[in-house]
Amino acid sequence: LTYYNMGESEEAERVLREGLLVDALDFRLNYLLGLALQAQGRTGEAVGYYEISAESNPEDINVLSAMALAYNTLGNYDKSNEAYEKALRIDPNNPLILNNYAYNLSERGEKLDKALEMAKVAIDVEPENASYLDTIGWIYFKLKKYKLAEKYIRNSLSINAGSAVVNDHLGDVYLEMGEKKDAVTYWKKALELSPGDEKIKNKILNNS
Repeated sequence: LTYYNMGESEEAERVLREGLLVDALDFRLNYLLGLALQAQGRTGEAVGYYEISAESNPEDINVLSAMALAYNTLGNYDKSNEAYEKALRIDPNNPLILNNYAYNLSERGEKLDKALEMAKVAIDVEPENASYLDTIGWIYFKLKKYKLAEKYIRNSLSINAGSAVVNDHLGDVYLEMGEKKDAVTYWKKALELSPGDEKIKNKILNNS
């Protein structure tokens, strides 16, 4: 866990695999190995270890949350939704689960009304959480309610201005509001924070 928290996921993997030689079904070792693999971009492998961990401890919210995100990354949306729904049956008002589930749905453009209700609960629990504010703003964007989207996403940036994703989102909002100059301004901020993002580069080129 220390190696993982230091960003040394490969070293974390090495140690965790040694532990699994002693106890292949250990809940915590499998969960942490899943995290270490996912940090390396090996999400397909990570899912298998999350599943083993969930079998050993089926009501652990952290495992279900990690598994849901991993399935979503892999495009297995049914499995992702299933893991989120199971987590919410255990803890219906868990703000992290509600936020992540809502954001994943909004990114897919699915069940936006359901996503909005979940995002509202997450905001009620943690009204100053920048990520949660961005999520509800992005859902309003998907619902074409651009003024509300602007309000929440700007609030998110007032708390954490250093997010490329949130600056990118605000740029998209301004484009839809017909404020192209402001859109480009925020896309440029996003690109400064994430210089290799080709999608943002193309938005700037196409709208400058």
